[in-house]
Amino acid sequence: MKICCAFCLLMASGFLAPSFVLANDNPPTIDGEWTIESFTLAGKPVEKNHLDRLQKTPYKVAARKMTLGDGGTWIKTPAADIASGGAKVTFDDSKSPGVVKCEMLGSDGWHGIYKIDGDKLTICRCSADEPLPTEFESSAENKWQIRTYVRSRPAK
Repeated sequence: MKICCAFCLLMASGFLAPSFVLANDNPPTIDGEWTIESFTLAGKPVEKNHLDRLQKTPYKVAARKMTLGDGGTWIKTPAADIASGGAKVTFDDSKSPGVVKCEMLGSDGWHGIYKIDGDKLTICRCSADEPLPTEFESSAENKWQIRTYVRSRPAK
């Protein structure tokens, strides 16, 4: 009985506190290849032909940087030289929700928030000169874009 009480005292005091590992101690990675699934602008789905065109382009993410297609014509490389017409898209998962930012030549670019749920990536974005979105909602008033992607290939 004395041994059991001593063990309980040690547990309560923290000397023998058990360590617990959460089931999801490794959050889902954004790295991999993504295909756009849906696109809403100002609260309305974009035209089907526009979505169809976007669905033909793979969006690749590696080391929290995105490229379009095979180097693409819009987003040249993760380390794109913005002065030469490229763009750079980066993801920051240090905040919740995560923050995504795009720098582009001749434009203020855009920024937004993102979340990952398994193999589904959702980005809510707006022009970089507007306040960062605070929720995953698009309306005629805020004119935010919501793009949903599905992972077509995991990271290599």
